[in-house]
Amino acid sequence: MLASLKNYLNTLDQPMASTSTKGKVKVGFGLVGIMALIILIAFSAFIFRLFITCFVLGTALVLYKKISEIERKLSHINTHSEQTLQKEDEVKEIAFSREGDLEENQQTAEKEKALEKINMDKTLIYQELFTKAKLNEMEKTEYLKKIEQKDSEMTKIKQDLLLLKEKIQQAVIDKKSLFMKETPNMKKLVDLLGPDFVEKSSFAKLNEKMETVRPKLKEEKIEALKETGYVDEQFHLTRLGYKELTRAVKKQQSKKWQEAK
Repeated sequence: MLASLKNYLNTLDQPMASTSTKGKVKVGFGLVGIMALIILIAFSAFIFRLFITCFVLGTALVLYKKISEIERKLSHINTHSEQTLQKEDEVKEIAFSREGDLEENQQTAEKEKALEKINMDKTLIYQELFTKAKLNEMEKTEYLKKIEQKDSEMTKIKQDLLLLKEKIQQAVIDKKSLFMKETPNMKKLVDLLGPDFVEKSSFAKLNEKMETVRPKLKEEKIEALKETGYVDEQFHLTRLGYKELTRAVKKQQSKKWQEAK
């Protein structure tokens, strides 16, 4: 009787042990799932940061290339504009008031200093951008705005600088033309180009034809035109040369009209 009761109690323990084992298995799977979820979240955050970093660096490189291209184009424009300025010794030979020139030169120096400062600021922005690998959207937008602002300031100052240099050049041309006499070399150039063509053609068209008449001039005449600042190294008319060329045409026409009388 006692043995049968003992066997019966043992049979009652068996389902309880089985239930306990199943619970442990479920808990184990749950822990594994939670760990997998944590790893997935951490890995996704890393991928997200990596993507943002690559995106920002890529954007910065594209902007840097575009800015460099704009600077090269503006540098070419500045170089072409500077070629039209007169030599310092030629300007000194003209008797005119120096106060206006000093003021304009001071403005030019100030513009150049401002341009140099903007270039330095832009360099600092790029340095900060590349040293900070982790950037959120707000920081990225802020850096892009800073770069755009510096580019806008740089463009405006360069435009002002070009206008100022053209103003100086025009003042030099106007004052120098009062003291210049018609040169034989310029007269020869008028004959080769043709007075009517000079009168009716644009500055660009004249420079195109300059290439065709160059072989007809002796080398010493070409050098003389360069020394007087009428043409540049490519044998293109400078602003001074263009003005003197049109003035020479008017003088020729005036002489013909007087002779006809």
